[in-house]
Amino acid sequence: MKKITLMLLLVLSAFMLHAQKTIRELADLPDKKLDKLIATDNYASQVKSFAKNYQKQTGKTLPDPLVPQLKRVGLLTFFTADHSEANVKAMKNGGTYQDFLTEAGGFKLVTKFYEQSLPELRAAFQAQGMELLIPEEYITTEEQAQVYNSYEIEVSKLASATLKAANYLTKQWDKSYVAVDNYRVFAEPTVINGMDMKVTRSMGPLAEQLGVDALLTVQILTSKEKTDVGLNAVRMALHSPNPVPDDPAINYGLGFYYEGILVEYAGMEFEKPIIFAQLPKKANKFQNYQMEGFDVVTRRLISKLLGNIQTDYAGK
Repeated sequence: MKKITLMLLLVLSAFMLHAQKTIRELADLPDKKLDKLIATDNYASQVKSFAKNYQKQTGKTLPDPLVPQLKRVGLLTFFTADHSEANVKAMKNGGTYQDFLTEAGGFKLVTKFYEQSLPELRAAFQAQGMELLIPEEYITTEEQAQVYNSYEIEVSKLASATLKAANYLTKQWDKSYVAVDNYRVFAEPTVINGMDMKVTRSMGPLAEQLGVDALLTVQILTSKEKTDVGLNAVRMALHSPNPVPDDPAINYGLGFYYEGILVEYAGMEFEKPIIFAQLPKKANKFQNYQMEGFDVVTRRLISKLLGNIQTDYAGK
């Protein structure tokens, strides 16, 4: 219940940050100021609990059990979602959303974000001695392709209900989920991340079946107000199988064994969207793009996520 209450608070407040005027200004912030804008989360405390109980009941000393040994990481999904304010009254009357980005518009945006982000993501992992792979590189068998295309992430009923309540209260919820070509949308790992046990438990077996040490999910949240298109959030989550081995004979003291863990999460969410394009009424394409600096934002955010791993899992 404590985690679900925390999740509700996070959804309602969303780590609201004072947005910069442009993406370029955000990218140019000094390290100390940018770090204050990045919300992080991890499951180090739960992993430590598993390791402590395992050692206590077996007498075995685990070789470096706290730090996930990550070498091959798969980019599971890279997608956008629209977070424009919804017209609740219109919906009750059988209408539709007042004004929002369609899937076609989202696809144009996600492609641009992805083109700027992928080289930076790969470089950041390489700097940490890891390799970031895209689906066509880590999906090498028909069985893995079937898993990727059909796997369903579990979500608890309580977490789902909490999100719906928060969405209704804020009159905003994600719409028009759309991923880059050759990717599926896996929304739960970044939207809910470590706050729901079923989500984290689902991600461990998925990574194992896809033959990678961990899975990275990236979400870009955008919105439209009149003619302005804004950046609302950038979210990244890294999940892996639990580094502590499963032993049915052990009472872990947590109710059950978590097959998967949230290694680390890093995200920035803005109370006021950063405007980066215009979409006039009846226009079929975006205008006046101002996306310069998003590659830098990507690099600094993923570097923060990866840099936190050794600190958070050092057993201190």
